[in-house]
Amino acid sequence: MDDNKHSTFGMRFSKINVLRYSQYDISNFDVSKDALIEYQTNFQFKIQKESSEIVILGNVKLFLIETKELFAELKVECFFELKPFDDAIKQKENSYDVPNDLLISLTTIVIGTIRGILHEKLKGTPLQKEVYPLMNTKELMNLKTDL
Repeated sequence: MDDNKHSTFGMRFSKINVLRYSQYDISNFDVSKDALIEYQTNFQFKIQKESSEIVILGNVKLFLIETKELFAELKVECFFELKPFDDAIKQKENSYDVPNDLLISLTTIVIGTIRGILHEKLKGTPLQKEVYPLMNTKELMNLKTDL
């Protein structure tokens, strides 16, 4: 996934699917505490060459720190169309070489998308003031980049 060459290509958000949103009843807890939620996040990547897209699947689970109860789960699928696809993503024998900078940029967009969806979904709940945290995507993914 490490690519030292720079390519120019266009990209656009082609589709966003909320695959799952689950919210569970929670027992009593103290909403006045600073740290209420532990966020567990996972990202998966798929290449869809036939449609010139890279797909990022983001899954986040929100656990109450105090009780270790699962409060909510969100699974989002984001599609990004890349043109020309072959300039952005290089196909190898049985895999694809995606530049680290591109993975980090797209994952950062997905994180912002998740943040916005969670903000909307948590309205009217005891956790409506909780915001999905800012993250250093490069460190999260442990990738080397030119950024």
